[in-house]
Amino acid sequence: MSYRFSLIILFPLVLFCSCEEDIQVMGDYPSKPIIYCILNPVDSIHYLRISKSFVIRGNPDDYTLDSDSLILKDEFYAYIEVDKPDRSGEIFYFDLSNTKQRDSGLFPREGLVTLSAKFIPKPGVTYNLYVNLPQLPKVLSGSTKVISPVKVLDPVPWPGRETTILPDQGYTLRWASSAKYSVYQLSMNLNFYEGDSIFKTANTIEISWPLIHFNEDSPILSQYINPASFYKKIVDVLNPPAEGSRRKIIGFDVEVYAGGEELSLNSLFNDQYYNSFFGLNDYTNIDGAIGVFSSISSSGSYNNRFSDFTIDYLASSDSTRLLGFYKSNEGF
Repeated sequence: MSYRFSLIILFPLVLFCSCEEDIQVMGDYPSKPIIYCILNPVDSIHYLRISKSFVIRGNPDDYTLDSDSLILKDEFYAYIEVDKPDRSGEIFYFDLSNTKQRDSGLFPREGLVTLSAKFIPKPGVTYNLYVNLPQLPKVLSGSTKVISPVKVLDPVPWPGRETTILPDQGYTLRWASSAKYSVYQLSMNLNFYEGDSIFKTANTIEISWPLIHFNEDSPILSQYINPASFYKKIVDVLNPPAEGSRRKIIGFDVEVYAGGEELSLNSLFNDQYYNSFFGLNDYTNIDGAIGVFSSISSSGSYNNRFSDFTIDYLASSDSTRLLGFYKSNEGF
């Protein structure tokens, strides 16, 4: 029986019972640890964030945050261990991080602890996370297999290779998947010069696309770039240049970010159950806590060229001509 169907059955029963006595919906529920740790094989320092959950009654904007933490008063420790059957894997301990800026959100800033560990995780290797909080009856733990970077198949910066995106001609990006269960996000960086004949600078704008969830064995994935959406994104993120300045397209880079199975499940769950009662049961892969222990990787194709047709359209179309781009045969 699904949870949604169960609620449909339960709702009339609640109404019936309420005639006899009041039901306490929001009680004094205990706090739960919240832990996030994302490994990246290209980084040598990795962060672990610990906070706590709490219930907000009424309007969150009027809520006064408690600066005290219920779970981080005593000493605690955390470490990551390379997964091996005989528990002989290398261990990397976390220390308090000197990171000053933290995304506190609705959590007490003093209770939001950030730790860091120095090591280089290897793609395809499984790592176990352990966090010992003395006030809890057991050690919190999670496990993840570090995802491998993808291989971008198209575009490829071969000599003479150019990309055309026009109103009636889109473009398909392709890459090789790196895991059966994963999530991907594509980002395109448009590189251009801006200035005048005396002085100009190299600038970049980033255009990104929604997450792509993948749970099949197909070795090749693709993302179609709709031309109307592509040019609208450029207009949305780029303002007209200053008076007397012009712009000249250099080319573009494509980056593909790959997230592990846990990140895929977490993002799917949040998209599906956000702002609903089901959201109270947040996805977690950490035993004894709420949170995610997973990995992310990135790879790309750089120094790609647009065709003259694309450059000319960007310079002269009704929707983009105010952005001040030169045509393909013009320059500073």
